Amino acid sequence: MRSAVTFAVAALAALATSAAAQSDGVDFFGCGGTNTLAMTFDDGPDPNITPGLLDTLKSLGIKTTFFILGASAVNNRALVKRAYDEGHQIAHHTYDHLSLPSLTDAQVKDQIQRNEDLINSIIGHRTAIVRPPFGDSDARVYGIVKGMGYSIVKWNLDSNDWQGVDPFKIFDTDLKPGKGYMALQHDINFQETPAKIRQIYNLVKQRGFRFVSISECIGKQPYKDGWGNVVNKNFDGPTGGDQSPATSQSVAVTSATTTTSVAPTSATTTTTVSAFAQIQTTAYTVISVTPTATATAAAAPGAVAWPVVSVFSFFAAIFGVLAL
Repeated sequence: MRSAVTFAVAALAALATSAAAQSDGVDFFGCGGTNTLAMTFDDGPDPNITPGLLDTLKSLGIKTTFFILGASAVNNRALVKRAYDEGHQIAHHTYDHLSLPSLTDAQVKDQIQRNEDLINSIIGHRTAIVRPPFGDSDARVYGIVKGMGYSIVKWNLDSNDWQGVDPFKIFDTDLKPGKGYMALQHDINFQETPAKIRQIYNLVKQRGFRFVSISECIGKQPYKDGWGNVVNKNFDGPTGGDQSPATSQSVAVTSATTTTSVAPTSATTTTTVSAFAQIQTTAYTVISVTPTATATAAAAPGAVAWPVVSVFSFFAAIFGVLAL
């Protein structure tokens, strides 16, 4: 009876986790296991910052993950290739950095496919890990992106470098031994100086953490055709990643200060690139699209949209326990 009860409880926990992940539109928020850190950089590459960052990471022997933005990569292809060649994981951050829940189904697919095609043309692999811009996702977006073969990740440690905050101070406050972290940073931000990266490196080592790629920390291959350049696959736990939402003291990316709406037209790319040229200030400019009827009908953030099969499974498990 004890084993049956244990199984039923585990099944209920798995159902709840799955439903929560789908309603949030995210698979993983942090690394599995303990004392692991996936340092990640979004929105690049940037010709003024990424080269120096790569130099510093190489000198320290750190392998990180770069969430590539298509609008930034299209004119900086050599930097994407250099990051890949130096052993860093290349992951997906959409093409134009638009809030995906604001887009139609077709537009979401376009943002994913265009960037996937671009990255593949540079490194010869199709990415399998995506981080939605601003961390914005929902059940509808989740279904679309998962259907395109992706694992969706967010973060549980926000460096707040995009707000002009000293990222070292955030790491010093939020990095607690005994957990696994995905850290949100940006290689378009002048806060991420070589000196700051070295400070963070020393702190991470002092607290007994080891650096891992996103794929190592969640146990999912980085590319659709395999592991590519990511050679260390020593992730923790049977499935790797942490599916619990972040409890970090850091501020969420969606708390941006300025909003600029743009229509979902063919001019979107030009507008987005122009806006991103200005992001090296102390705050993000959020580029959003007027929500469509489809997006409005999607599950509200934080709402648990239980699949019908999960509801039946839930009650079946309950009655199974009571019958023992």
